[in-house]
Amino acid sequence: MLIIKSIIKNNLYYLKNILSFISFFFDGYFVKFYKKQKLFYYKTFYGVFCYSKFIIRPEKFISQNYNIFFKYYIPKKKDIVIELGSGIGTETLLLSKLVGDKGKVYAIEADPEIFKLLKKNINENNLKNVTLLNFAITNKRGIVNFTQSQKLSKFDNWLGNLVHKNGKKKIKSISLMHIIKKYKIKKINFLKCNIEGSEYPVIKSFFKSPSNIVINWCVSCHDFLKIKKMMTMKKIIKIFLKNNYKIKRDKLSYFIFGKYYLYAKFEKKYKKKLYIHSDKNHNKFKDFFKKIK
Repeated sequence: MLIIKSIIKNNLYYLKNILSFISFFFDGYFVKFYKKQKLFYYKTFYGVFCYSKFIIRPEKFISQNYNIFFKYYIPKKKDIVIELGSGIGTETLLLSKLVGDKGKVYAIEADPEIFKLLKKNINENNLKNVTLLNFAITNKRGIVNFTQSQKLSKFDNWLGNLVHKNGKKKIKSISLMHIIKKYKIKKINFLKCNIEGSEYPVIKSFFKSPSNIVINWCVSCHDFLKIKKMMTMKKIIKIFLKNNYKIKRDKLSYFIFGKYYLYAKFEKKYKKKLYIHSDKNHNKFKDFFKKIK
């Protein structure tokens, strides 16, 4: 027994790689896929989703950010959720299942091409509790110009749409408060914000009038771009603290940009002191499966 333990201990690195290699093939093997109109469709545990590229590990692809966005709050049945920056809908599929028929998800995506994929994914799964909006979220209604960030584009060709006055893409914009008023939303249980560097003006505008309508926030800050106007984390922390939100932030994370995510929860009696650094990387996939079932 001691010899076996010694072998495992000394070869742990190689064993991990072997297991990863095996799971690499099995994940793709059990997920059915087909091609239609130049798009690949994948039947995963979370639902059917389409993408312009062939993906070897679709289950991992669709769920890779779940432990980031939902680390400190997992939406429940009947929850109202707003998703600023839905992408192709990988999180939207899960959110729809979590909130159930009596819940509601407002999925907002700015990029017209990505929005087409998002719409296809929602329609393919017949999600009646999801409202889709093709707008850029800013601090006012109007038109915004988008350009492409080379730093983000290297991860995927549709990532990195940044607001820029010389950008070639012209997209209609609305404010967060406009959505709330239009749909007469009285309470938002969870708000996911991943809008490529525009998070500060949106949040600043929202809190011009003190409001606790949003209970839980997950905000992706873009300080890692090292662009001065996008160094937003400290500013957003100040806004949340001023409005009685308790903040959590991961100092260390397995995800390359994980430390740039802020998690805020409204607490009426919370003392405005320091925001919290957390080094915990707990896996909540078991919770996801339980809630979906």
